[in-house]
Amino acid sequence: MMFLLDWINLDEDFPPLVVLIGLLIFIGGQMTRPTPETSRITRRVGYLTWVLYAVTAAYSWGVSGPTDFVGVVLRASLATGLVYGATLIAMPAIDAVSALMKAKPMPISQPWTPPPPPTVEQKVVPKPEKSDHERKSQVDEARNEVMAFYDKHAEIHEAYPLELLRSQLAARFVDELKVDQAWAAAQNLIADMLSKVAEVRSEQRVEQEKARTDEERAKEQQRKDNEPEEKRHAVHKLTDWYQAEKEAIEQRLPVGPDREDILRELFIRYDRLMKEALQEIRP
Repeated sequence: MMFLLDWINLDEDFPPLVVLIGLLIFIGGQMTRPTPETSRITRRVGYLTWVLYAVTAAYSWGVSGPTDFVGVVLRASLATGLVYGATLIAMPAIDAVSALMKAKPMPISQPWTPPPPPTVEQKVVPKPEKSDHERKSQVDEARNEVMAFYDKHAEIHEAYPLELLRSQLAARFVDELKVDQAWAAAQNLIADMLSKVAEVRSEQRVEQEKARTDEERAKEQQRKDNEPEEKRHAVHKLTDWYQAEKEAIEQRLPVGPDREDILRELFIRYDRLMKEALQEIRP
């Protein structure tokens, strides 16, 4: 008994004991499925270990003060952790042995047959019929859906006049019409209007594209028509520019060879630009 008490040593073996207890509890927790029965057994084993170790240590070593009491409590706690972890690891084997002992062998002379499955009578609950007021209300709702769709798409009002829609509503939404028939008729009418919407929008896109092309052609033609006038105007502007530059040079520079050379270069440039402009005006 003293060997078991001295095996838990707080001086040198305390860190390894803590690591060992942690590993045992972790591994046991992974191996053991947590159930109320497992928790009850492991708790009882832990309580019993702590009490047994503490009482045995106090009786064997004696407790002369608080220091001895704390040492006994700490050693008893370490012993409890070791036993608790070992119990968790051993619980799967204990459960298997317990299940085998509780199982009752079946008599050989009476082969086991599965019990017949319970028969459940299926009751068909009749679908409650709608009242006449509810039927008329839902039929009116279907008719209103058609009208709302028509009002939303104003682009088809010319190709699909309101008088045509009203005549179709009057022909399809007759008295004593069922709810499912009313919604089917509404679906068919909306599908017809959807095809008309697609057709009208396609025609609008073609017309918009044609109008854009015509507008671009008109702008191009106008540009071509205005081009000769702009070129002639450019000739006048070029002449005005030459006269202004010539007068500015004559005012800034005195009479002499330098002024004559600059005026000659200005005239040469003016002459070249004028020829280019006149060349563009000619057809």
